[in-house]
Amino acid sequence: MRLSIKVKIRAKKEGIKESGQGGLIVSVAEAPEKGKANERIIKLLAEYFGIAKSNIEIVSGRACRTKIVEIKKAGV
Repeated sequence: MRLSIKVKIRAKKEGIKESGQGGLIVSVAEAPEKGKANERIIKLLAEYFGIAKSNIEIVSGRACRTKIVEIKKAGV
């Protein structure tokens, strides 16, 4: 499954909300330096969906605030 996410960096409160267009809004406290924010996004998404971090991949937008992530089902 592919999802469109919007990222809010340097947020005071981390979390995930559903957007009105079927995507997600992910707020992270990390700065976008050396991939730290992307790592945190993957960790938050893994917790949100209850799957391993290895089942989530950013397929486009690694350097943008709008990203496409691929979420693989566990065991597939």
